[in-house]
Amino acid sequence: MAESDEIDRADVGESRESPFATLQKRVAGLKIQESDNTSHEEEDDEPQVVDRIESLCINCEDNGETRLFLTKIPYFREIIIMSFSCDHCGFENTDIQSAGQIQERGAKYTFNVTHVDDMERQIIKSDNAILRLETLDIEVPAGRGRLTNIEGVVCDILKDLEAGQRQRKKEDPDLWQKIDDLVQSLLTMALNRNFPFTITLDDSSGNSWIEPSSADKDGKYLKSEYPRTPEQNAALGLGE
Repeated sequence: MAESDEIDRADVGESRESPFATLQKRVAGLKIQESDNTSHEEEDDEPQVVDRIESLCINCEDNGETRLFLTKIPYFREIIIMSFSCDHCGFENTDIQSAGQIQERGAKYTFNVTHVDDMERQIIKSDNAILRLETLDIEVPAGRGRLTNIEGVVCDILKDLEAGQRQRKKEDPDLWQKIDDLVQSLLTMALNRNFPFTITLDDSSGNSWIEPSSADKDGKYLKSEYPRTPEQNAALGLGE
């Protein structure tokens, strides 16, 4: 990649702090409290620590800690945030999973990103969901639950595509060029210069979500539900 690309890339995501970076900072500082059966209405939206577990760090193979937090996402439902941190090497990782049951029907969301403010829309991607950046024909397969936003999705895809590009340029220049074209398109998306584009989120478990807005009109935001196929039920561990 050219030096100018490196400079542009450094600007991605630095124009503002993601609301989920803020959420992660909030949960990282929480401590498990003894329950006193006292209701604090003003704290209903705060993540509640429900457990902490000593866990192996995949980065340095020493022991770190996984904290489990129960939190409610407005206009959606409760989720469990699993936040891992390692004091030895500083590695951190956050996953999510639904705190409820598999829904009766699958759900698919289609969202047209047309403005810089849309980049901050929340996304919950369960480990069963398939996310597609339709405009560039890029698919993020099922696996690893995520709590993020549109900007975070674009930046994660960009990071994944860039991995190994230096070696790829030496070994397979044609493939490098195709991926580099996608990287350049993603950079302009991340830097808010390439609207509109379309994201879809398809979850057979019904436990994923894209944040809606009362201002969404003219097909900007669509949600559809569908009956699962027998194969989808089997993949979710459901009987007939």
